[in-house]
Amino acid sequence: MKDDKKTKPQLIQELERMRRLISNLTMTEEFPANSGISEACQACFYQAAIEAANAVPYHLNYLTDEYQYVGDGINLLTGYSPEEFTAKVWDSLVVETAALGETRGLSYAEAKGKALKSSDVSWRMDYHIVDRNGKDKWIANAAVFIRDETGNPVGAIGILEDVTDRIRGDQRLRLSEEKYRNLFESLTEGVWAIDQEGCTTFVNVSMANMLGYSVEEMEGESLFAFMDERGVEISKKNIERGKQGVKERHDFELIRKDGKRVFTSMQTSPITDDEGNYAGAVAGVQDLTERRLLEER
Repeated sequence: MKDDKKTKPQLIQELERMRRLISNLTMTEEFPANSGISEACQACFYQAAIEAANAVPYHLNYLTDEYQYVGDGINLLTGYSPEEFTAKVWDSLVVETAALGETRGLSYAEAKGKALKSSDVSWRMDYHIVDRNGKDKWIANAAVFIRDETGNPVGAIGILEDVTDRIRGDQRLRLSEEKYRNLFESLTEGVWAIDQEGCTTFVNVSMANMLGYSVEEMEGESLFAFMDERGVEISKKNIERGKQGVKERHDFELIRKDGKRVFTSMQTSPITDDEGNYAGAVAGVQDLTERRLLEER
């Protein structure tokens, strides 16, 4: 059976088409004038397409602060029927917001001000709400603004979508990353991760101290910046083996910031992405310099 769900970019395109319909702009490229389909019906088609994607379309009139239209799915999102749902009800449900897209990182007021002033800025915001039944949810809002002949915003057409699972998944991932980062930071052994280009994506404090750098100095730098030419050649061969899925332990010489040599033992493992492609490597690094010097005496 064919999947009729739309992707987020497709939904944004549908919103823009709906906005154009409401603004009485022509839509001859999608619906020829002789098609016999009225503009009102066209808008209905777009609303149906959005609702088929489990999203809730709405049209908010800024002049009256009332919803001209809101999909039936609002009941599942908030616990309120379309007839009960108002701008004040929505505001009462919101606990916190997170701006996305061009306004990412801004406060709600800053993001709204920027989006309203510029016709080039779309409205994308995640809302943490507590619905009518006391359930915590995250709702994504993506909208385009309707403007009058002078360019002033007089309304918005948007879609609301329950993204609770995505947000909670992201939160679990961040907690997991923080847990492992804290674990790595507590190790006396060095930990060093690189991406597929050989650039440093993570080192713990022990690794940075081993080479006489700060963590910030090492992050983003090429792996090859911390070794001599012979080391570069050896490292390139090791990386090629890693791309084949090889996990191995080997001795390796690194160069400290002060130019002194550090003799190490590295246990390396490749990192792959969700599709199994090589995405880098991570290594546990032991400093064997003192032992090496004692052996040479």
